[in-house]
Amino acid sequence: MDATALGEAHEAVRIGVDQLQMNAGPGLQKVALLVRRHAHALRVVGGGGDDPRPEYGLSVYTRAEQAIEYMLDHVRAELRVAGGVVQTPDDEEYEELVKEVARARARVK
Repeated sequence: MDATALGEAHEAVRIGVDQLQMNAGPGLQKVALLVRRHAHALRVVGGGGDDPRPEYGLSVYTRAEQAIEYMLDHVRAELRVAGGVVQTPDDEEYEELVKEVARARARVK
């Protein structure tokens, strides 16, 4: 993996978490800190190192993905946005979305 890109991505996460700490409630702040912790682990593993937290029992990638999704739920709750975070569409759903966007755009013209 590209160590520079990993470093830049990790720095972006750290900056985002710092911003959330200034503006978010306590629950969201804690979840954001967890995302930052897993982002650090991703950087270590992506750079060829060992997982710094193997005791969690999940891969660093799974932990990061789950923490990000959990953080999104907290963001939505704090902003009082209805509904939950949707799962990533599969290829078939993406194909339908592309067609839907094309139909909508055709009506605008």
